[in-house]
Amino acid sequence: MFKAVLLFLSLLACRDAMAGEGRLIWYPGHTETGRFSAWEMVAPTAAATVILLPGGNGGLGNIGEDGPSNSNFLVRLRQSFANRGLNVLVMGKPRNSELPDADRLSAWHREDIESLARDAKARLGKPVWLVGTSAGTVSAIAAAIALDDGVLDGIVLTSSTLHPKQPGSPFHQRLEKIRQPVLMLHHQMDACWACEPWMASDAFERLTAARIKKLIMVEGGANPTGHPCEPFHWHGFIGMEDEAVRLIADWIKKPTN
Repeated sequence: MFKAVLLFLSLLACRDAMAGEGRLIWYPGHTETGRFSAWEMVAPTAAATVILLPGGNGGLGNIGEDGPSNSNFLVRLRQSFANRGLNVLVMGKPRNSELPDADRLSAWHREDIESLARDAKARLGKPVWLVGTSAGTVSAIAAAIALDDGVLDGIVLTSSTLHPKQPGSPFHQRLEKIRQPVLMLHHQMDACWACEPWMASDAFERLTAARIKKLIMVEGGANPTGHPCEPFHWHGFIGMEDEAVRLIADWIKKPTN
C-alpha cells in the first residue's frame, strides 16, 4: 500500500515533465537502489504496451529536448514502436546503480519490472510486453520466469545475450519455466561474441512451456560501424531498424508459431 501511494505521488509529480514526444516518469523502486525512471509515449488506439529494456548497463542517457539520448537500438527506435500503434515505456536504470548481469538477475530488479508492468496495465489498459535487446534480454527472461500471465502478456528477445560465459545467458536461466509467448529476433550477421546467432536455435528449443514461440533470423541493412557489440553494427539492426520494429510490432499484435 505504501509503495502504491509513493507511485501515485511520483506520477503526479512528473505530470509536467514533458520533452519531445513523451514524458519522463519516476518510480519509487527498491529501497537499496533508489527510484528508477521510464520514458513514456502513449500511442492513439494502441494495441499493446511495450516495456523496452535497453542493453549495456541500461539507462536512458541524458534527457534533452527530443527525449532520451541513449543510442541503444530500442531507445533510439522508441518512436518507431509508437508509430506502429504501441504504447511505449523505455525503462531506465536505478538512480543509484548500473545494471550488470548480476543485478539484472536480482529479485529487486524483477520487482521494479513488475511494478512498472502492473502500473502500465492499470493506467493504459492494454496487454504488456517486455522487449529486451542484448543484455536487456537477461532482464526480460528473468522477469518472464518469475512473473505470471496476469502481469506479462509476452516477451521479445532481440540480439540476445547467449554465450554461456555470460552469467545472464539463457543457458543459465530456466527457459522451460516461461509460459508467455516469446519472439526471438536476431540478425544473421551479428558478430558480437556474446550474441552469436548460431546459439539462438539452442536457446529457442528450450522454451518448452511457451504457449507460442517464434525465432526470426533477419538479414539486410547496411553500413555497420563501430564495435560489433555496439548499436550501430548488425547487433543493433543497423540500416534495417524500422523493418525490425515492424516485425516485432506485427508479431505482438498477432503472435503465431
